[in-house]
Amino acid sequence: MRRISKKEAEKLKTQMGGKRSRVRAEIEFLEVGDIMLLERQDWTQTTHAPTRIVQQVEIALKRKYTCERLIDSTGWVIERKE
Repeated sequence: MRRISKKEAEKLKTQMGGKRSRVRAEIEFLEVGDIMLLERQDWTQTTHAPTRIVQQVEIALKRKYTCERLIDSTGWVIERKE
């Protein structure tokens, strides 16, 4: 255990309390204009695609994203618009 400065703390990615997937946390941390490639092996849910998580984040945080599936079905490209 060690003390860190405020600048170091701002650089760390954290999760709010409760159960939340790593993918959702990464989507929430995207800045405007950032693009994330989500590969199929990183997506472990079988019931729905990442577009559903993106829609939930859009509603909860009032942000705009695009989520497009790669043409060869190896993953998704997620971009934060606003």
